[in-house]
Amino acid sequence: MSVSGGSDDGKLKVFMSGRRETGGNSHYKDGLTGVNHTWAQTAYKEDSINARVDYDFDDTHRLTVAYSHLQGDDDYPFTAPYYKYLTPTEWERIKQYYHNDRYGNINNPGYRNLWLMWTGAYNAYNKNNYDVTYSFNKENGMESFIRYYKQNERYWGSFGGGDGDLKAPLPFTKEWDEWVKTNYVGRNYRSYYNELKNDGVQLQLAKSVGIHDLLTTWTYDKSKYLGFSTRTNQKSVVERDSVLGYIQDKIHINDHWDITPSVRYSYYSDFSRTDRDGTKWNSAESTTTITPTLNTQYAFDDTASMYLGYTKVYRPLRVSDYDRTNGSAPAGLEDEKGDVWTVGVRKDFSDKTSVSMHYDYTKMSNAIARFSVWDKDVKDFKMKYVNAKEDKKSFNFTISQKFNEHLGLNLNYSHACDEWKAKDGMQFDPDLTWTNGNVNTAINKLRPQNIYTADLTYDNDKLSVSLFGNYYTGLNTEAFTSNRFFVLDLAANYEFKKNWILYGTVSNLTNQAWENTYTYYNGIGSWPQPGRSFMLGVKYKF
Repeated sequence: MSVSGGSDDGKLKVFMSGRRETGGNSHYKDGLTGVNHTWAQTAYKEDSINARVDYDFDDTHRLTVAYSHLQGDDDYPFTAPYYKYLTPTEWERIKQYYHNDRYGNINNPGYRNLWLMWTGAYNAYNKNNYDVTYSFNKENGMESFIRYYKQNERYWGSFGGGDGDLKAPLPFTKEWDEWVKTNYVGRNYRSYYNELKNDGVQLQLAKSVGIHDLLTTWTYDKSKYLGFSTRTNQKSVVERDSVLGYIQDKIHINDHWDITPSVRYSYYSDFSRTDRDGTKWNSAESTTTITPTLNTQYAFDDTASMYLGYTKVYRPLRVSDYDRTNGSAPAGLEDEKGDVWTVGVRKDFSDKTSVSMHYDYTKMSNAIARFSVWDKDVKDFKMKYVNAKEDKKSFNFTISQKFNEHLGLNLNYSHACDEWKAKDGMQFDPDLTWTNGNVNTAINKLRPQNIYTADLTYDNDKLSVSLFGNYYTGLNTEAFTSNRFFVLDLAANYEFKKNWILYGTVSNLTNQAWENTYTYYNGIGSWPQPGRSFMLGVKYKF
């Protein structure tokens, strides 16, 4: 529900909204068996509140106060079961993984079924964000303002009961239901708790001088991170200050051509750290970096334009990156660096037909990747971290066609390919038994390379209907249950009475079995997408 209003003179504006969304366990069609299943531990609940007050003193001076709250309590499903291996014989074999040193789907087919025993796993969060903004100038659509913000975010949860019980019965039997009741770990248990606090001030100044639109933004941020582990009953606190600046000049060469050079400045202080044992110390040196960006756009006429862009990427190590270890050895991670190039064109052939194309190439000379291995000592997974090269290429092509005042069609094709390669001699890791030590296999995920979409719309004064189709192709059948998926969604809105709108949707209209991601460790069909679902509702405006 949302409510908005204001004063008669239009100077005061008020907006408030509240939302609750809950869902039970998801349903999906298994691409391996062709059978519909319920995916246990996929229920969720999320609440949000947003409030904002604006007061306009005049055309250029405005005060804005805003607050947002978001909280959630979600089950943690891990992966969907591998039903081929949910037989009494296979279940007993899979459970012996710890004694036989067999981890991952390759060495222990159906391995992910063990995670059915992690009963009660969940993630929860609570976020409260405030900000106050005073705007004092506006030129050529650019605002000058000063803003204060305060963020407080908390995250907690658990991984449930664990998978170490060799006496656990076969899942989804009567005996299994009794076992779950006995071993369920409820919401009162937390295995981790993290808290992030940010306080900051942001200043933006804008000025038009001749053909130049000048814009600069500067932010001072003070952050504090707290991590608490229930297993060790210890906590760590990390604090860091940063200054981020941005200077941009949009140069209007003529009526057709704009060039926008800009530079970003970033300063990150060293860390003030309190370790889990109470020791206080500083880690990592402060860093100062300047990265350039250059964008340009050219309009050939009112119907055609083109743009080019280049950005230098730099992201310093995160708080937790500095003390990452791979076993007993420091991970030795370095700041992430890279380059991004973009190019695009747009053409309107008529009032009813338009075409656009976009190409993006990202080349990270250093990125941070991670993979998981099993730790026998703690009977749990541990993460390992590596510096890696990343090459990402993406292409997008869109056609929009308006047949008449009511009927329209949008067609889109997207292609994306992302590849990671470990650096610094970490291409091989003997702890990665499930990939025969191949780190590059562990850090790469497969996704559909080609996505075609079509959106057929009909709209009149009272009725609007949209039929939306997604067609995924180029999938590797060693990773996905099919080399292509076609998914249809239908949505409609009908104003049957003044201020009353009836709406309905059908997602995955044909109940397609499909997936859009895969990892070598968990095997095929680990993360299925929802099957056919319906929603019917009514909205009232007052």
